[in-house]
Amino acid sequence: MKLAAASVLVTACIASPAKPGAMCEQTSDCASGEVCQEGVCWGDPPAGSFAATLGPPSNRGDLVGSEIAQLAIPQDGWLGAISLAQPVQLSGRVEAYCSPTASPCDTSSLGATITITRESEFAGGPGFSTVIASADGVARSTNSFSAAVPVTGENDPPFVVTVVPDGRDPAPPSTGVSPATLAPPMRTTIAAMADVSTTFVLGGADSTTIDGTVSDGLHPLPKYRIAALGQWDPTTPLAEVSTVVYTTDGTYHLALASGVTGPFTIVAAPDDPTVVAPTLFLDDVAPGTTQATLTQPTNLGEQLVVTIPITGTASNGAVAPVVGATVTVTGEYQPEFGAARARLTVQATTDDTGNALLTLLGGSALRGLYRVSVVPPAGSNLGVLYDQPLVLDVDATSTDTVPAVRLASRIALSGTITDTAGNPLGNVSITARPSRRFLWSLDSAAQQFLAEIPAATTVTPDSGAFVVWVDPYFAQVWGHYDLAFEPSTDSNAPDWLQPDIEIPRVQNQVVDQLDPIAIPDAAYVHGELTDPAGNPVANGELRIFQPITDLSLCSQVPDSPPNCPIPAQLVAHGASDDLGIVRLSLPKN
Repeated sequence: MKLAAASVLVTACIASPAKPGAMCEQTSDCASGEVCQEGVCWGDPPAGSFAATLGPPSNRGDLVGSEIAQLAIPQDGWLGAISLAQPVQLSGRVEAYCSPTASPCDTSSLGATITITRESEFAGGPGFSTVIASADGVARSTNSFSAAVPVTGENDPPFVVTVVPDGRDPAPPSTGVSPATLAPPMRTTIAAMADVSTTFVLGGADSTTIDGTVSDGLHPLPKYRIAALGQWDPTTPLAEVSTVVYTTDGTYHLALASGVTGPFTIVAAPDDPTVVAPTLFLDDVAPGTTQATLTQPTNLGEQLVVTIPITGTASNGAVAPVVGATVTVTGEYQPEFGAARARLTVQATTDDTGNALLTLLGGSALRGLYRVSVVPPAGSNLGVLYDQPLVLDVDATSTDTVPAVRLASRIALSGTITDTAGNPLGNVSITARPSRRFLWSLDSAAQQFLAEIPAATTVTPDSGAFVVWVDPYFAQVWGHYDLAFEPSTDSNAPDWLQPDIEIPRVQNQVVDQLDPIAIPDAAYVHGELTDPAGNPVANGELRIFQPITDLSLCSQVPDSPPNCPIPAQLVAHGASDDLGIVRLSLPKN
């Protein structure tokens, strides 16, 4: 058994099932292999391999989450006593490196966010993850942080600890000094066979530094926030891996974290929200670089207030303004090799007349490069608009109103949800989300945009009928969607996922009528959550997962992530009662 976080982030929340009504009086009333207890037919679990995570209640600091890499579910559905683990403490201080020659030397602690993770023992599992804070300004001999973590077993990998100093806001603090300006982040590994006390020292005598300026080519540019992006390892996304500088004179001095893989990107963004100016990116900065200049492009021009009307076809067939849509305009200047690129991004929400007002820069550097994206309000039958050219009036100097942007209609995924006997199920919550096949068929920017679109949801009436509106395609890629079904807590039906529904490749189709979807019967299982001494634990959590063994999708899509992790499917979730008993329902095969 390997330990996991008490709080687990999953792709969908599965509610703790209520105990079903009287299903039986004796075992003979149940199906073969099931056992009648509490008026419930327990057992007859689905076939397959399962794993689980345990989470303690928030008021039990003496317990920590755990993982069960292989969960055996007996035929009678009784899981037995399942023990949560006792933690060890990882505590200590976060300090900035201070040179022995420095005088005076501030030895008080730094405020920081500390993230502690460990890989899961089962494929696609959530593993262990916790985030704690280091207090700022704590004198030496006193801890600035403490975290309860699982014991590191003989065959367990170490914890990965990432320490990021506080104060990385877009603007400098109004008072005091930001810890992020004093020391870079760090990442390290640590094992915890017993309680561990340590001091994380950020930066060092051997820290790589980069000096430079931000200018318009003639004059230094003050009031910019500057930091470097990099990767802790080739499989992790870009993150800030340096100190932060809020320059007042256009110069900067960055200290980089140790152990970061290059190359780096230096980013300089205006730190005054009232200033309309592009963010500058200097890409492919090689490790060992000590000097780097970021130059703003010429001919940015003056401010240009642009009105963008957003319209769409209403349910009555009339073209009408769209209220509450999020409109994003981005202009990106790509210079010759070696210079900084410039990106201006402005966002607004359409008003009661369907208009979005955005302040852009009207000079020739960006004027012909603007592109617009639109996300309609949640639940709309109108589709998104992604990364389309925004054509401005060549004669406009201070204001401009562009032609109305017309949002296309989404497609309605329509169907009926039933039980295995064909009876319609009412009060079922349904959520449609882009499937991994859909996401991983897009480049990284499109993936991020698509993932941020509010999910389509609905609740079925007594007839079991449902309609959810989704985008039929996105960035020239036809859609696939997962439909998650969550019956009400008074239902005997389990939660169910209908994966990877393919949208028909038919232009302008407005409805995709699905065949009736039957939720499988439930297999009821139960067990007892205890502490290491065998005492029952109330309000603990048990989550049961089914690891995904078919990894063929990874070779079928063009943009799967490194190592192509496919999360295990969460199939059941329950909370223990006052006696420590946890009851769950799994979908039968």
